[in-house]
Amino acid sequence: EGSVINKNNQFYFTYIYDSLVIQVIQSLTKCFHYYFEYKQNQISDDYDSDSDSDNELDDTQSNNKNSLLLSDKEKLISKERFDALLTPLVNLIEYSTSSFIYQSKFINNLTSLFKNLSLALLKDDKNLWQPMNYKILLLTRHSDYQVRLHCLSILISFYHTLREEFLVLLPESVTFISELMEDSHPLVEQSCQELIYIIDDCLGEEKFEDFL
Repeated sequence: EGSVINKNNQFYFTYIYDSLVIQVIQSLTKCFHYYFEYKQNQISDDYDSDSDSDNELDDTQSNNKNSLLLSDKEKLISKERFDALLTPLVNLIEYSTSSFIYQSKFINNLTSLFKNLSLALLKDDKNLWQPMNYKILLLTRHSDYQVRLHCLSILISFYHTLREEFLVLLPESVTFISELMEDSHPLVEQSCQELIYIIDDCLGEEKFEDFL
């Protein structure tokens, strides 16, 4: 009976996860039309297959989007394309709180996706960091501590990867981060301290508390 429940959970997550991936894919179609047309067909084929395999859900879709962002040698992330992509990605953060068998992998892949998007914008248009950062900051006030925790994970990846470059957005972030310092959940408070440690390291002689 337990095996049947696990298979049902796996099928449910696979269906929902792929549906969300398709939503993001549709927003990216203008950027990578032929590639994502192929991926959509692949996902559709996955729905049609009736496999009893107990293998874990393959996270190739997220990894491929990460690879594409990292290998972006042309200016593919325009403002229009970014605007179409941002909202579906941010919506996925709230979905990450759902209890399913691959929640950890889902969160890790989504965090990597945001990190690599920020790296792509480093070459294409750093001004687009601001709306992305602000949308994530707004979610740090979500009632679910898991959403706040995931947002912190993404923010940590930004400062860890972009370092001093990302400090330009610190002034607008201070109020949100200061609220998280006194969060009611210990895991959120602990993650916030990790974020502040990285920010302090980026600041050098200055400290985060100097901005309070």
